[in-house]
Amino acid sequence: MANASNFDRKRAPRRKGPGNTIKGTAEKLDVSEKKVREFIRDGIITPVAFGKLVRIPDAQIEKVREIFA
Repeated sequence: MANASNFDRKRAPRRKGPGNTIKGTAEKLDVSEKKVREFIRDGIITPVAFGKLVRIPDAQIEKVREIFA
């Protein structure tokens, strides 16, 4: 009986965390990733951190749209 190597196993798909990445947020707001980081730094957007992952809830995106509409 041959052992399955690590290369033969299928990798589990990556899980999508709740919320949006900085890149995804930038695309939704039609601004640069740098601008999203500035919004976070200035307190306009409040991100949610999961360890090293940073996610931005849809409610925060809507908040920004209302502010700059």
